[in-house]
Amino acid sequence: MEIRSNRASLVHVRCRYFVIAACFRLTEMTDPLPLYTTLPETFTIGRYSTRHLVRPDQLKAHLQLLAAFNHLKQRVVASESLIAGLETDSEKRWVFFVNLAVERWYAEDTMRLSKLKPLTRFSDYFPTLLANPDLLTTDTPQYERVSAWERRTQTPYDPFASTGTLTHKPINCPRCSRIILAPFLQPDGTGYAQSNFSITCDCAHPITKELLGLYKFVKNIVEPTAPDTYFAGTLHTPHNAYDTERGHTIQTRILGSNFLFRQTETSDPVARILTNVQYEAARMRTVMSMRLKPRMFNKVMSAYTDDRVFSIDLVGAVLRQASFVKKMVDLRWTEPGYFTSEVDIVALQHCVARYHAFLSFMAGSPASFLVPTLDIDLAWHTHQLMASCYQSDCLSLVGRYVDHDDKVEEGHLSTSFDLTCRAWNDHYHVPYMHCGCPLPGDTIGQKLKHLLPSSHATSSKLLLLSQSDACA
Repeated sequence: MEIRSNRASLVHVRCRYFVIAACFRLTEMTDPLPLYTTLPETFTIGRYSTRHLVRPDQLKAHLQLLAAFNHLKQRVVASESLIAGLETDSEKRWVFFVNLAVERWYAEDTMRLSKLKPLTRFSDYFPTLLANPDLLTTDTPQYERVSAWERRTQTPYDPFASTGTLTHKPINCPRCSRIILAPFLQPDGTGYAQSNFSITCDCAHPITKELLGLYKFVKNIVEPTAPDTYFAGTLHTPHNAYDTERGHTIQTRILGSNFLFRQTETSDPVARILTNVQYEAARMRTVMSMRLKPRMFNKVMSAYTDDRVFSIDLVGAVLRQASFVKKMVDLRWTEPGYFTSEVDIVALQHCVARYHAFLSFMAGSPASFLVPTLDIDLAWHTHQLMASCYQSDCLSLVGRYVDHDDKVEEGHLSTSFDLTCRAWNDHYHVPYMHCGCPLPGDTIGQKLKHLLPSSHATSSKLLLLSQSDACA
């Protein structure tokens, strides 16, 4: 993506989805739309009227957090001597840094894995952070917190200092169970944090991420205690965040495989199953494909790709989030003071309005895959930071939990975006996005003024500056 934007000349854009996104009908109006306005007290989503699910001040706080993330990445990119062997490759240096971050702190699968449940309380802390973002971006960590971290992990609290000490990852050999220290980085690209990870155990057998994922899956098969006994991806459904009946049904199907439990020379149940599939993930997938429907089979097996405790690729998720952060940075929305004046803040009001319209659209189109514009995505991400509220809001207003899937293939994404544009236009009778020329004005609010209708209209058409490749 390439974006050139400043306050004197906002948009000349080459990006994927949108230059100027035009929005939706807030309410029937007979007066001309003012230069800047206040949001209505409530929005309609589906059949329901609701308070604001996100607010402009929360979007500003989120942008401040994204600015901090971008600053962290730029520090890593600029620190050539941070990681030995990656002095000349800034992108690989960032990927490695994210790998270490995942090792240092994970907070996923908090419902399914009992040992992670205490982490769920932190999801209720983000609304406080959105109200006081300086707590996260400027506060110095307490001495007690730093001391506790260093005492328990035996690594420095500072992530940059930890890169010099966190050089190996302990892994269990699936064959002999001994603990091996696997280097994160290897000159030939076979380190644990690299794409071609491979290490040979003292028992003379090679270990790969695929084998470690198989090992994790088999241990899950024999786990007797709930909720750990349920398989990843089987509890959370669009209408139930903890569907143990569904989890038990899928568990029963998998455990019903006689092939996996054939008698072998070993009495250890994990070793027996691994022996029956000859320690090959491909053979396990063949067995599972006969026990589960394709969609569920893919969902479950995608959660067992390595030995990490969580069921999603957090490294990949962070790297994809960095792409979103870059878009915000390139638009300069993360700059301090960018949304200071009343005329500028109207752009964030439009983000809020369009996001509520997007959710209402989702409520009426449960089978559709809708692709958000960048401004809507900002509000969507902000809402998700308030996890408890997001969960209850989606279920009560949209009728289901709305999954924000950012792993969609480019071709499907492009096609779905085109369909979203057409459906939005048919539903709200305003375009989802426009292609346009650079707009005059020094601030985003002044530029926005040139897009607002000056004549009387039966509906207010709020416009937001955004970005797209479609016009390149």
